[in-house]
Amino acid sequence: MDAHDVEFRALSGSGDKIVTENEHFLNEKDKCSVSEKSDEFHILTKEELLKFDKECPIYRRLRIGLIVCFWVLWIALLIASALIIVFSAKCPPRPDSKFWQLKTGYWVNPFTFKDSDGDLVGDLKGLASAANYIDRDVGAGFIILGCLDPWYPKKIPGAQEFAPNFTSIHPSLGTMDDFHSTIRTFKKLGLDVVLTIDFNGISKNHNYTQRPNFLKVYENGMKSGNAVGEPKINIASVDYYSTYGSSSEMVDLNLENSDVLDEIKKVVRFWLEKGIDGILLADAAFYVNAVNCEADGCELYTNETIGVIQKIREVVDEVSAKAGRHKVLMADPGNTRTGVDKSDPSLLLLGTEESPAAHLVISRQFSHNRGWKESIPHAISIKDYASLVDSNKTRNVAFSIATPSDIPYRSTYSTAATFLLPGTPIVYAGSELGWAPDSVAPPPQLYPFGDNRVYFKGSNLPMPWDLLGNGFSTHNDTASLYTKYLKDGNVTETVQAVLAAGREYNFFNLTTDLMRLRLAEPSLLWGQFTMDLNINEVSGMEIFKRNATGFDSIVIALLKEETPSVVVDLSSTCTSLTPLLVYPANALIEKDQTLLNTKIYFSAPTSDALYVFKCTE
Repeated sequence: MDAHDVEFRALSGSGDKIVTENEHFLNEKDKCSVSEKSDEFHILTKEELLKFDKECPIYRRLRIGLIVCFWVLWIALLIASALIIVFSAKCPPRPDSKFWQLKTGYWVNPFTFKDSDGDLVGDLKGLASAANYIDRDVGAGFIILGCLDPWYPKKIPGAQEFAPNFTSIHPSLGTMDDFHSTIRTFKKLGLDVVLTIDFNGISKNHNYTQRPNFLKVYENGMKSGNAVGEPKINIASVDYYSTYGSSSEMVDLNLENSDVLDEIKKVVRFWLEKGIDGILLADAAFYVNAVNCEADGCELYTNETIGVIQKIREVVDEVSAKAGRHKVLMADPGNTRTGVDKSDPSLLLLGTEESPAAHLVISRQFSHNRGWKESIPHAISIKDYASLVDSNKTRNVAFSIATPSDIPYRSTYSTAATFLLPGTPIVYAGSELGWAPDSVAPPPQLYPFGDNRVYFKGSNLPMPWDLLGNGFSTHNDTASLYTKYLKDGNVTETVQAVLAAGREYNFFNLTTDLMRLRLAEPSLLWGQFTMDLNINEVSGMEIFKRNATGFDSIVIALLKEETPSVVVDLSSTCTSLTPLLVYPANALIEKDQTLLNTKIYFSAPTSDALYVFKCTE
């Protein structure tokens, strides 16, 4: 035992044992030592611990020393971390960007995209089945859905009794359950969804026509460049204003009526609460037209029109705040017939800083003939863009080379500009192929089913999935109808062809490479724009730079077919240049290989050419 020994001795003649103890005491040194024979699992009481601490002060001093060391080290680490944060290189600033400022849009008419049930009419299920093409093959980041209950075309198969009401879905497209399923499909892929609504006009069988005060009464002096004949339509013996005339069977809403505005707000809230990420207002320039003016287009973009958009913006912002996620209000001026020239009127739809209207407007800067519907050519120009778009508004402008009212056309120059200039690029379905279909009417069994209004031809045609139309519909007559449609429209490029193995680099590859390059380079996403590069001006060539603080700059050279061979010295702008994209390919300027110097020889192109360089300054 620790404090004493016990000895057992047997007494002679007895079975008893006598127990004796030899007591001895620990010295001071032994008090603070641990015996090898001590019970390893012995638990000391509080009193024993206090006594041990008092009798052995060395352990108390050791404990205090350890605590002091811990706090000294902790404070030292804290100070070191603060110094590292203060003196280390800062991350480059990134602006607060919304999804529509970072991603590329894909604008699709669901009636013309893909048919799932074999009736030759595109539908929501067909659209959902092609989601991987939009996401993976094209690389878009958000979808712009066309109107789900449009007034054009007048007759769509399978819906003779359909009466639209802005919260309905055309029966040929599917049901509300189909809509929800389609939205979920897109969301799973990370694709945001924007829905187009045309509040300017409705078909004459729309539910709102039962409320005459909802319609705009025709007055003498009203005009419209889009109407065939006078811009009016007679309903129940009353003449109402019609942007597209009586033959369209479309009538304009009276958007100055507060009751109409209240209904429109309900419609916007209805769709946003369905889970979509924004609204695109179709024909927004026409909302409230001026009367008794003479100049072309003078009736459009009125203050009253801007006021209507501002009211809708309030609803979008309210729902965004409630959902905790930004939703977008986009505005498409529509078929104004007067495009971009000395000004870009679409910017008016943004409102003012104090009273904002749309978040994003569709500009015709790079659409066919810059949006003009006259025969006089209007040349595409980066310099004109620079002079027309205020630098504070560049992130509120979207560019598309085709729209529902602007025919698609093949242009390296315009396509490159939509992706490489500040703004939001939008790909109108089919234009990623670089197709330029002739404005001819397809067979009446195909969209637009014989309603061939001249201003909608070309931009409202079935998607060219393949030469026989098998990718569009399983209808028995699809092959014969598609063969005629593609032949008459002089369409040779298809989705099947551009995705096929062994196909050479093509316009589809250019479009998707531009899309991915924009996503990869911060200078292209939010960088500043300048054409002031201290180089001599060359006929047919435009060079500009994009630069975001803390990131490599990007220098872009666009050459038109008439550009002569020329040497351009970029030494005042860059210390080195690395080609990121060259189209058409140039064997002497290899992609991703830093050039030997900053003086570049551009040979005269046989077609429009594009050079994109990473610039080290």
